[in-house]
Amino acid sequence: MSTNIWLDHESEEVKSFDESHLNFTVSKRPMQYVVDDAWRESTQFTIARDDTHQALGVVGDGYIPIQNREAWDSIVEPLNNLGYDFVVKSANTIDNGKMMFMQIHLNDAHFTVNNNGEQDKFESYLTVWNSHDGNMALTVGDTKVRIWCYNTFMDALRSAGCLFKHSIAHSGNVSMKIEGMKIATELKLERDIQTQADLQKLAGMELRRQEAKEFAYGFLQSASARSSNQAESIFKFFNKGIKCYGNTRYDMVNAVTQFYIHGDDSKDTHWKNIAEERGCADRQIDRRNAQFKSSEYVHGVGAKRKANVIDTLLNEKAFVKTVQNGKAISKTVRERKREQARK
Repeated sequence: MSTNIWLDHESEEVKSFDESHLNFTVSKRPMQYVVDDAWRESTQFTIARDDTHQALGVVGDGYIPIQNREAWDSIVEPLNNLGYDFVVKSANTIDNGKMMFMQIHLNDAHFTVNNNGEQDKFESYLTVWNSHDGNMALTVGDTKVRIWCYNTFMDALRSAGCLFKHSIAHSGNVSMKIEGMKIATELKLERDIQTQADLQKLAGMELRRQEAKEFAYGFLQSASARSSNQAESIFKFFNKGIKCYGNTRYDMVNAVTQFYIHGDDSKDTHWKNIAEERGCADRQIDRRNAQFKSSEYVHGVGAKRKANVIDTLLNEKAFVKTVQNGKAISKTVRERKREQARK
């Protein structure tokens, strides 16, 4: 059973670094030990807070502290450079400063697509993690997890990387590494701006329902029973999924996204019934966990498909080819079903 370790302070919006709970520095201090009543220098060091002088961790000679201000600047500077409107939702510590994090929420205007007269908003956080006890690299990533205790701190850290993640070890030329992190973060934010523009473009491109069905078949590139069922599920979401209206190519993006995040609801009920019959609810949980990892982690099949569908829908040549292939595949599926019905 896991135990929640609560934050050192209540989470609240932060106006500036100086007003945050991160406004302290740390330093690496030599350690000593006693042999025959004599003090001797150790090869290890302690990291201590400069305000309270509390020891936070023991590290080796090559360890270089990364200050909270440097962690703050690693994400705030790129946002300011691009003129982003953002709010620091929380800048907090755990275990008297051994670990720190800050979470930033971007203004809705940066992640809103107008589709079928409705606003589709994307909620996510940019998060920075760091530690002063020698156990964690400075990391910047995007996550959908809001941090409010140690468990969510680690959940957010593990989920970062579904789209973007950059880490820096506390060794070597740390200053140069941090500058590289700022550049990588700025490039990620520029890609986000382009992605929103691409999605808005797709929201203005009509997609007829027959074409949508053929696209779903062609996108999965298989006439197998499993793939044809998945194509039908995607087509169902295209018509009646979350934020789907069955009209535009953006609806297809949402349909594919919903399928790879949530799967087929009918199959979920099927698996749940089996789990209940066998007295093993964990089967449903395990399936959901596998679905989430496939969809949200960058190397998962679902994550790759979600990224690929936007490119396919934007590229007219690729789109037409996918629809044509889907038409042939759906024909094969219909013929197979007729053959099975005759038997």
